[in-house]
Amino acid sequence: MKHFKRIIAAMLIVVLALGCMSGASAASVTNFNDVKSGSWYYDAVRWACREDITSGTSNTTFSPNRVCTRAQFLTFLWRDACCPQPSKDSKGNLTIPFADVNSAAYYAKAVAWACQKGICTGEYINGVRCFCPNDTISRAEVVTFLWRALGSRVDYETVKTYYDVPPSAYYSHAVFFLSDQKIISGTAEGYFSPTKSCTRAEAVTFLYRTVNQHLGGKDSLLGYIPFRAA
Repeated sequence: MKHFKRIIAAMLIVVLALGCMSGASAASVTNFNDVKSGSWYYDAVRWACREDITSGTSNTTFSPNRVCTRAQFLTFLWRDACCPQPSKDSKGNLTIPFADVNSAAYYAKAVAWACQKGICTGEYINGVRCFCPNDTISRAEVVTFLWRALGSRVDYETVKTYYDVPPSAYYSHAVFFLSDQKIISGTAEGYFSPTKSCTRAEAVTFLYRTVNQHLGGKDSLLGYIPFRAA
């Protein structure tokens, strides 16, 4: 009976995976004239396109140095988790606690899922809870979202010292853990630059390295998925 249940579970996850992939574009890194073989982000961009995590900004450009938004990065996470469906209310509507996230937005399900998983919390602006989807995402926010998606782990063996990452910062454990796992590095010797805007190249590279480390996916039936599906 247990063996039969495992087979059924595996089949369901495969179906979800195929369903998630069916609607994405067929972009290829070979089409981008701004992503050269040998660049530090080449493999990450190639992977992101192949797995339908993201596509280019046009048919011929990926824009690796363009900043990434909060909505875009959570969408990358959600797609990598195989587009798990967030819970809905009794009327079948998405449960989104943020006043600035329209349920019809391309990122609505991703944000709803991430909020339900405790990956993002948003902030209160003039008494209203907001997510600020179009704001540029910082390096600190990216590593924090990744860290929370991995279960807010603190089992790091070494602590990489950054002059601009105080131990009391909300993102310190995220930086320490992901640095220990060789997923992130600094922008200069001894500096992480937490408030610096995260580029598209950095965003997909951090996610790509997380996948390669199998941090959250080691026990999953589709080992390449690093995050627990809802």
